[in-house]
Order: sequence, then structure tokens, then C-alpha cells
Amino acid sequence: RRVALAFVAVWIAYGVAVVGPAAVAAVIWIIVSSWALGRVLFPGAQDPLLATASGLAGWIVLFGVLVHFPVNRTWVWWILTSCPVVLASVRRVQPPSWPEDSTAAGRAWTAGLLAILTAHLMLALKPEVSADGLSWHLVAPYRISLWGIWPFDVTEFAWAAMPMGGDWLWSLAWLFGGEAGARLTNVAVLCLTCALVASRAGLAAAALWASTPLVMLVTGS
Repeated sequence: RRVALAFVAVWIAYGVAVVGPAAVAAVIWIIVSSWALGRVLFPGAQDPLLATASGLAGWIVLFGVLVHFPVNRTWVWWILTSCPVVLASVRRVQPPSWPEDSTAAGRAWTAGLLAILTAHLMLALKPEVSADGLSWHLVAPYRISLWGIWPFDVTEFAWAAMPMGGDWLWSLAWLFGGEAGARLTNVAVLCLTCALVASRAGLAAAALWASTPLVMLVTGS
């Protein structure tokens, strides 16, 4: 547990040094509010990973509705994401604890997975260079940050009305932390996915999956 917490502390400190505190704080806040929303929507969900995933889905659905209207401003979403945190505090929902593996193999795979995720983090701290990111996945967040709305105008972009759940999540992160916040949120979702894989299939499966080149290609753009 101490090694894992040390990794996270270094990630936060290095992220703040490279892209500034706003982007890092945006990611932390989205994860915290997603966990709180998941616990509020599903009080019986004791698994913090499933609660966080459910909360992320909830924010994506809500953003997908509000994006039709020019109301998506930073202060609006600060208020919206604060509501479940306040409700969880009022209900005195216990925060999740970091699990600890008592076996040497488990600790070794944990350290290996964290080292692999560190490589993903290093790539995400760089500016966007991918064709998909620059022509689509960061176009929508940037325009929403300017206008507060996405027009779904297929005469301008052929993809303007495609399913865009991931883009709504990156748009939320962009409102809080700009491009760096959106890219770091991508890594945060990867970490959540790895944790879900590890809890179901084991740490070795999560580490091996996270080490594949395709995962880095997708997470780094």
C-alpha cells in the first residue's frame, strides 16, 4: 500500500510540475465526484470501482443531455459535480480504502502495473499530436468550452452526430483543466479499467493488458 501511495503521490507532484495544478485537480475532482455520484445513485454498491464507473456513466449521460443547450460552463459543472459529494458527506458515506495484497507475487505485480501506468502518464502529459485527437476528440471539447453547446452540425463535420460518450467526458475535463485535463482523464479511466480487470482477473492480467502497444496508442491520444 505504501508503494502504491508513493506512486500516486509522485504522479500528482510531477503532473502539477508539468501541466499545472488545474489539470491535475480536475482529474481528481472528476474521479471523486463520480465515486460520490455512484454511491448516491446506488447506495448498495459497496465496490468503489463499480461505484466510480457508474458515476462516470452518469456524468456522461447528463452531459449528453445538457450539451444540446448553451449551459455548459465551468461554474455550472462545478456546482453539478459538487452535489453528489455534498450528499455523500451528509449521508456519511465511508470513503474507499486502498486494498493491500499480502503475497509477494501480488506486491510485485502491483509495482509492475504501476510502473506501466507511469509510462502511460508520461505520454499523456505531452501535447496532443494524433490525427483523431486533433480532428475530432479534442475539437468537440474545445468548441463546447467556447460556446457551451455542441451543434451536431453534420454539414460541418461528418462525425458531428456520432455516439460521443467519451467526448462528453473529455469535454467535462476540458472545462475544468483544459487539454491537459482531458488527456489526464483518459489515463485516469485507464487506471480505473486496470483496477476493474485486476479485481476480476488478477493483477497479472491487468499488467499484461496495460503493457500492450494498442493500449498505449489509445490512451496516449
